[in-house]
Amino acid sequence: MSIFFFLFKVTTTGLYNCTNCSKTFKTIGGLTRHSNRLHNSGTFASEKIKGKSKQQTLTLLTEVNLKELVKKTQYFFKNNKCYPTEMMQELSSYQFVSSPQLLEQLNVIGSSYMKAKDTDDFFETYYATIVMCAKDYFDIEPPLCTLLATKLCETLLTHLKGPPEEKVLKASVITDRELDSLQYLSGYVVRKIIKKAKNSTNYASFSNQTIIKVLSTVIAESYEDQKLVNLQSRGGLTGVITEIQQIFIRTEEMFREITETKSHVDRINIQEISEKLQTDEFIISIYGGILLMSNLDELCLETAENLLDTMIVLYLRVRSFSFVKDKVSEKKSQSKKKKALRKDLKRKKEIKDQQIPE
Repeated sequence: MSIFFFLFKVTTTGLYNCTNCSKTFKTIGGLTRHSNRLHNSGTFASEKIKGKSKQQTLTLLTEVNLKELVKKTQYFFKNNKCYPTEMMQELSSYQFVSSPQLLEQLNVIGSSYMKAKDTDDFFETYYATIVMCAKDYFDIEPPLCTLLATKLCETLLTHLKGPPEEKVLKASVITDRELDSLQYLSGYVVRKIIKKAKNSTNYASFSNQTIIKVLSTVIAESYEDQKLVNLQSRGGLTGVITEIQQIFIRTEEMFREITETKSHVDRINIQEISEKLQTDEFIISIYGGILLMSNLDELCLETAENLLDTMIVLYLRVRSFSFVKDKVSEKKSQSKKKKALRKDLKRKKEIKDQQIPE
């Protein structure tokens, strides 16, 4: 809410009482102007009649802090084209000198805000005590002093709120339904690599035969527990054993840690993820067990290591494609909603124009 909203805001009658005389005022601004004019009071000394005692003032700002906030505020006006250039140059070159009265006022206002966290009350009090008396605190002619004081309010509020807390994003847990899809994708990866090795012109080569031998070990004889594969299979799908599923489950978990724990993902480094997974103790243990079941010779181990990288990379490529596709679909859906909203507003406006008699 803008600070200018409080220019005309009036509270209930007789809510603020002068501590130096018996007069009461409708607004804090009226009380402050009365105190400055008749009692020569430079501090915010008002109390509410309802018996609330003054809050203890916290030292939230020092002279150094205040000068930094004013510099930030002046920087805003440096390249601002909403106002005359001469005004902005004078305002940006202004040499601010802090006063104890201003520092005390801002600490009082800041203390009240930090305790109640009431932004409306903060704007109201600041406007009445600082903006309305800007000429007393800033050695620069109106309206520049008022403009500087007004913008300083937003800078001060940002300072009091502190840096925004970063939202901690957590990777989602794989559900039973997602596990069915993961089993389907695991079978696809295994079947794709076997098919590539069998259709190769070097089918009888040592490396291709090693690949076929290892992957033939991980194909499950029965896959009734794999719901999606069992439901969709017409003889062309592949069910895989639990061990190979565990490798792809760990791969999916790391993929989600990278893509779901960041507010913005501009690149997925597949090779980097694959290298991390190949050094994962859990995957090394599982894959070692698969190689033992395959009864490989020592000469085949290098090919088997490359096979692990090939499986993980293929899985990540398919997964990355689906991830990007979902993001694009989500953006299109949002765009359609905005277009639909604009069309709806335009249609309502046309109906309203037709109802107005000429």
